[in-house]
Parts: sequence; structure tokens; C-alpha cells
Amino acid sequence: GSSAGGGLSRSARTFMKHMENYIPGKPNVIIKNLPGAGGNVARNFMYNKAKKDGLTLHWGTLNQLGHVLKSKGIQFDPSKFLMIGAGDTTYFTLARTDTGKGLKTAPELMTAGGLIVGGRAPTSNLDIFTRGPLKILGLEHRYVPGYKGQAKMNPAIRAKEINLLTTGNGGYVGFYRDTILKNGEAVGLFYHSAINAKGEVSRKPGLYGDAVNFVDYVKSVTGKEPSGDAWEAYKWLATYSIWPFMLVAPPGVSGDAVAELRAAFDKTTADSKFTADYAKSVGAVPNYASGKDSEWLLRDYKNVSPAVLNGLKLITARVKKN
Repeated sequence: GSSAGGGLSRSARTFMKHMENYIPGKPNVIIKNLPGAGGNVARNFMYNKAKKDGLTLHWGTLNQLGHVLKSKGIQFDPSKFLMIGAGDTTYFTLARTDTGKGLKTAPELMTAGGLIVGGRAPTSNLDIFTRGPLKILGLEHRYVPGYKGQAKMNPAIRAKEINLLTTGNGGYVGFYRDTILKNGEAVGLFYHSAINAKGEVSRKPGLYGDAVNFVDYVKSVTGKEPSGDAWEAYKWLATYSIWPFMLVAPPGVSGDAVAELRAAFDKTTADSKFTADYAKSVGAVPNYASGKDSEWLLRDYKNVSPAVLNGLKLITARVKKN
């Protein structure tokens, strides 16, 4: 569902290169990039047109957020897909140091102004983990969607078309860590990671240099605990939208095929050669959950409170400028 060269595409290619060794018959796995509409083009194809023989699978997010908000262009029900397995991630937000009045350190985001946010689509994971925090912090920004993945956003931020974006660990390693972050053209603001049902944050110190978890960033710059509808929505997002590496089969695939694919998924995640390859080519290795242990991602997301629903609408709202 994204363009070639981005972190999501690299993660799929790395994972399936190893998983094909554990699928009965050891078939060749072909990766097909089908970007468009923030990934909905690929999801719609999988749900409505893909053959139900277990030979065509989808790698990536399933846009539970868009389904909850009844967004246009969604012709699928995430809960009907058949989960093979899932992996979590962290997201990282960075900005150019020449943004607005200047932004040399993370706290200066609060006074820089002139924020131009690049993204894919209003309900895209990377976009909501950019716009959500800005909404919580009360920072005005201009939102420019339509980029077909990190491979397109990378040249955009270098060309100063945009000055702020969020990326996954793969994009961080592949595009920004050793380039504009290293040479001082950009600064890391904060990162995002999973929040469990108890409200506990999974912190990853040092994963993105000096950047701190967004929860800690909010406290440091505002002096208080985050609250409000946008914050309630952020916690929902950090529960359900922090698992972008979902491998699913379309509805209708036989139980036997799903069982074989789940077994292959589990063997892949337990393979030390895969883990080493993934860490080298993509970055931090996700926490993986097998099919049965990750089915809740396609089931429980529908349980949203009025506060969460209102917050999600605030975060994804699009405003046309004259």
C-alpha cells in the first residue's frame, strides 16, 4: 500500500525473504507496491478483488481509524481480514531547523511557528502521529497530504516544501538519521510508542538519539499531564495504530491456509538470521505477535468512547485555506 523504497516496503521485502523459507513448498514471494489514497487502494483490492487462495496477502496497516470515522474511499472492513501476524513499531517526528523563527532544539517547537506538515492522507498512521501531537500542544500548522510514502516525503523536506514530518524506524534509518539529522538541517522532536490498556508507556531511550517519548515531551514543555479529547484519541492511536506491520489474508481464505501461514510467520520471527537481517536493513526489530495473539487489533478497535471519537475527528480534520 505504499511506494517502493520506504520503510514499510523495506520491512515487507526483508520479512518475506525469510518467511518464504517456512511456507510449505518454499514459494517465491513477490512484493507488489500498490500505493494510493493513503494505502486504501491496496486494501480495497485485497478485500474485493484478490483471490481467496492464500497466495495474495497484504502487508501494512488496515486503517482501523478510517473505518471508525467512516472515511470516504474505504470499501473494506478491517475486522473481516484474517490475521497472520503483526509487529509493532515506534514513530519519530522531526523538523527542519530553519522552520519558522528557527528550531534548533526540540522545546523550541512551541515558539517556532510556520509549521508545514507533509503526509499521505488524513487517516494515515504517519500523519495522525504528526497532527495529533500538534493538536494536543495547541500548535497551528499547515497540512499538505498526498505524498505516496516516505520515499516521496524525503525529497520534499530536503527541498523545503514541508518542514515537519513523522517517519517509522525504517524511514529514520534509511532517510534521515545519517543525513539531515546528522548534518544539522533537522532536529528530532519526539517519538511515539505503544501505550497499553493500563496507560503504561513503552519507552525506548536512545532509539532516536536524544528525542524523548511524546508523553514526556508534553510534560516538559507544558508542565502538566496531557488531557482532553485529542489526548484520549492519542492513547487509542498508540494502542491500535502502533502496529503497522500486519500480515493478513483476505476474507474467505481457508483455515488450513491461514494456519500454514501463521506457522511460517512464527518461525520467521523466531529466526535469529531474520532478526539480524532486519536490524541491519530496516532498523529496530518490532515486537511480534502471532495470529491468534494479534486478532484483537482487528476486533477491539471499534470500542471507542465519545471523547476518543471526537478527538479522532479533531486530529484528522482538513481545513481548506483561501
